[in-house]
Amino acid sequence: MVVFTLAGTIVTVITLAGQAVNRTQLASVYLAALLVGAVTLPCLMLAPALLGALGRTGLNVVTRLMGLLVMVVGVQLAINGVTTVVASWGIGQ
Repeated sequence: MVVFTLAGTIVTVITLAGQAVNRTQLASVYLAALLVGAVTLPCLMLAPALLGALGRTGLNVVTRLMGLLVMVVGVQLAINGVTTVVASWGIGQ
């Protein structure tokens, strides 16, 4: 489980923890990371049964949805970074 969630979780936690303004938000970030791990483990353990239930088409749909989700998170992180840089230059204030 650690291998599957490691890179994405680390990047997401670092980014969102940097944006947290209080301890409640920071705790929410860590709780969300733990929940992702808790959901990932049963999914991995049930993968053969899920694959059989979804079939080839269902697997393709889930793969595309996960790709879309990763892309959306990446775009949001890029937007946050560009916004921060542009604000540090004093543009748009």
